[in-house]
Amino acid sequence: MIRGDSQDHIKSIIAYGIVYLVISLSFLLPVSSVQAAQKRHQPQMQGARSVPQEVTLPLAEIASGVREITRQLPEKRGHPSWVVVLGPWFTGFAALLIAFALNFVVPWYKKPRLRVEFEKGKPEYTRDLLFDEICRFDDPQYDEPFILRQPGFNSRVKIVNRGRSVARNLQARLESIKWFDKSKGIMHEISYHPSAVKWSGEKEYNKIDIAPHGSFFFLDLVYSINETYPEIRNRYRDWDDVPWSMIVPERCSGDIYWAVWVDRNYSRGIPEKYGLEGDFELNYHLMADNSEPVNYPLVSNCISSQ
Repeated sequence: MIRGDSQDHIKSIIAYGIVYLVISLSFLLPVSSVQAAQKRHQPQMQGARSVPQEVTLPLAEIASGVREITRQLPEKRGHPSWVVVLGPWFTGFAALLIAFALNFVVPWYKKPRLRVEFEKGKPEYTRDLLFDEICRFDDPQYDEPFILRQPGFNSRVKIVNRGRSVARNLQARLESIKWFDKSKGIMHEISYHPSAVKWSGEKEYNKIDIAPHGSFFFLDLVYSINETYPEIRNRYRDWDDVPWSMIVPERCSGDIYWAVWVDRNYSRGIPEKYGLEGDFELNYHLMADNSEPVNYPLVSNCISSQ
């Protein structure tokens, strides 16, 4: 499908071509010579000297006159006749090339170019986080209560603009999740309609702009929660103010699950969390107002006790 701005570019090129084609054809119209045109419109002398009258020549006759004059140029001035005849055609062709460059080549050269980057093992792509509150304790030694939160981690990718202009109103959407069995193929698939995905550091699921020449934003993909007592002890091992005497395994749910960063402010029939085992593929769609859309799959593995 041709977008609206591309259609405008094509219309502009066609208009340029028609104008220059008409000019070129006007030099080749087969009409009588300049002398015949002049005799037809020359004022008649009757006795006294008459005042010249204004003469208006049709376009075809003007073109015919120019054609007759240019026909004599090769003998008197040494210009090849094909240069005079084909010159307007070359001019029109050059105009088409310029219009094509201004409407297609230059925008293509300057447009944003979005790239998805991920490097396994680097901390900026996988970070440990503390999520929702599990419980809180009032400790008289401190002014504020101690809040115990769910330990987990967040996985994200980097969206880089390698182009030469700003990527406007950029948004990522999750289209589907597929679970695989290496021997049986796809076992299960859930469609996400698609759903907007959250940009790292943003509180809402809004669109963003990314500057050119290597600027980037991180895009949150999935997060994992491990609310088991051993994991909580491990995550808080370096904290000095943890009231371990009050934290017992019974306060922990023992849940281990993962979920995707999509907007859940309204019901859309998708699960809030997953505990499925095996390989899975998340299919994302990245799009901006002034850039080509990018489709990319994320393949990973999740093993859960649920």
